[in-house]
Amino acid sequence: RIHPDPLVPPGSVLIGAPSDLADGSTVWALPYQCDEADGELTYTLGPGATWFGDEAADAFLETLLVTRASADSGAITTVVHRGPDGEPLLVLLTCLGTGRGQDFRAAGAALARAAKGRQRLITSVPALGDDSALIDFVAGMTLGSFALRIGQLRATARPVAEVVLCGTEWPAGLHAGAV
Repeated sequence: RIHPDPLVPPGSVLIGAPSDLADGSTVWALPYQCDEADGELTYTLGPGATWFGDEAADAFLETLLVTRASADSGAITTVVHRGPDGEPLLVLLTCLGTGRGQDFRAAGAALARAAKGRQRLITSVPALGDDSALIDFVAGMTLGSFALRIGQLRATARPVAEVVLCGTEWPAGLHAGAV
């Protein structure tokens, strides 16, 4: 008999945001894409990076360069950024590969695994695609949340409770000057 705990997808998927976003249980996910020409890697950050301020966006790009972050769909580079009150915010820089549907699915699944046990994931990853990309991203988030282990009756970590999808505009009350 399989206990239902491992089969719980994220509690809710919202477009927009609740009023209190930045707390210790929140994970942020920002998209990036990578191009390689003549052995040189160039990275482009997607929407949302400037919410953290221009210096932070530059630091995110520098982190991708220094670590030679992967160009594979769903690859995640983790950065800890100091929020407005000095609290650490976990930021997951997530590769979208070439931006095909399967890339959004892979990014969604990778983020679901990386955000397990957290209260909230705020992401602008699907903002780089169309409605079909959004469907692929949510499918990846849902499938990546499942954890089945033979002989194990309970999940080791709960899926992220809430996923907030943001476009190019961040939620009201949050702006680059706040950080």
